[in-house]
Amino acid sequence: MTDLEREIVRLKDEAQRKTRTGGPSDEEASAAIAKSWRSMRISECKPRQAVPGVTCTGMITTTTGSFAGASQPGVLSFAKIDGTWAQIQ
Repeated sequence: MTDLEREIVRLKDEAQRKTRTGGPSDEEASAAIAKSWRSMRISECKPRQAVPGVTCTGMITTTTGSFAGASQPGVLSFAKIDGTWAQIQ
């Protein structure tokens, strides 16, 4: 990846973070699902209906094991508990 491509990716990520409100950052979401050996790059978060938290769509990547590096689109729900984002059902 060239420097220009990296800068484009960085700017797109920054723009997405600035337009997202009320949800975890990519880093916070990835930390919340790290125990399941996954990370997440969030596209969008929306408030959950009738329960606390948000539902986020994005790319979920397996971080370890025989499927490490495999990515697929997915939807996960998160809530802030004691100041830290956690994955919820």
